[in-house]
Amino acid sequence: PGINAGNQSDYQPVVSVPGAYTLVVTDTGNGCTATDAMNVNSDAVYPIADAGADGLITCTQANIVLDGAASSSGANIQIDWSGPDITPANQNLVSPAVALPGTYILSVTNTQNSCISTDTVLVDENTTPPVASAGQDLHLDCQLTSVVLDGMLSDTGAMIVYMWNGPAINAGNQNEQSPAIDQPGVYTLLVTDAENGCTAQDDVAITQDTVAPIANAGADFTLNCAQSSLAIDGAASSSGPDFTYLWQGPDINTANFDLQNPVVSDSGTYILIVTNTQNNCTATDEVYVALDADPPAADAGVDQTLTCASDTLQLDGSLSASGAAITYSWSGPGIVQGQQNNASPDVFAPGNYTLTVLNTLNGCSQTDIVIVGSDFIPPVADAGDDQVLTCANSATGVTLQSGSSSTGP
Repeated sequence: PGINAGNQSDYQPVVSVPGAYTLVVTDTGNGCTATDAMNVNSDAVYPIADAGADGLITCTQANIVLDGAASSSGANIQIDWSGPDITPANQNLVSPAVALPGTYILSVTNTQNSCISTDTVLVDENTTPPVASAGQDLHLDCQLTSVVLDGMLSDTGAMIVYMWNGPAINAGNQNEQSPAIDQPGVYTLLVTDAENGCTAQDDVAITQDTVAPIANAGADFTLNCAQSSLAIDGAASSSGPDFTYLWQGPDINTANFDLQNPVVSDSGTYILIVTNTQNNCTATDEVYVALDADPPAADAGVDQTLTCASDTLQLDGSLSASGAAITYSWSGPGIVQGQQNNASPDVFAPGNYTLTVLNTLNGCSQTDIVIVGSDFIPPVADAGDDQVLTCANSATGVTLQSGSSSTGP
């Protein structure tokens, strides 16, 4: 059946059809012939080639085992794989492991009849990591005590899982995209794509500055008559362009509330609040300003009078304040030299005498005035007219007349 005009006279014709074939050989010299016959049988059963299901390489499945197990097997079967990750070491395995994506071809050969069957399998790859963005570094201070970590630029979706790690991360916020935290440190965001098992991570640094400034309102002090106003001493407090001062107290006003050393003239408690404008931290201190403005007692005594019988007298300041810190100063027309600073000086002239009593501890003073009068007018002595004793009145005498002489006690 496979002989045709093109091959019927060939010594060794090639045929591809099974059946009975007859060879006739003729000797052209004598016209004799000889005949022989043969059968060409058919064995064209192809083996089964099954490369299995397509596979997917992921971050959690780095190797795919190609599955040729459903292909023909046996002593006369030869397995040959070809593809991106096929090597001499695995090309003849029924189920080789591969780690590269691409198209893999399985060729199954029946070595007995040389029939070959092929099948292909596609190994795809999904190893794209998700986007992880932990946001910008942030800063905690005395005013901003908590912040929200910004994972909003990370990938989102039903298959995306967030996992935060850091000092203020707990079971309640570790899987949030943007958790709130209140502690400094390094925070790590791990983003996982559950579809391919790929991960990505990013870090964010949270710093903290809660160092309080120094507030020192200075030592307590006392206002008095000699020092009616003083500057509160805040000089030992923190200073510089990053610090502000706020004073509160009886004599604090719009003109001095923000000075480091305000001048005050009222007693009371003064509070200093120092703020660091860089971290909004504050510190407080207070100082007490006392007042000692009580004047000493000044008592110049009762008014007195100079007379002919007493042409000097002693002023009486004994009821005035006394003590080591008390000084006296008298002024007037007739103070005995050197006694101006006595509590009770002697005077010899009438007039107004002023006593000034000074407390040298607080500078306070008080005055009092005493009036010294004078009575130097002599009495009138009038013995009357002259008289004469005579014989007639010698026995009875004469009566002397005081006339207009002064009388009285």
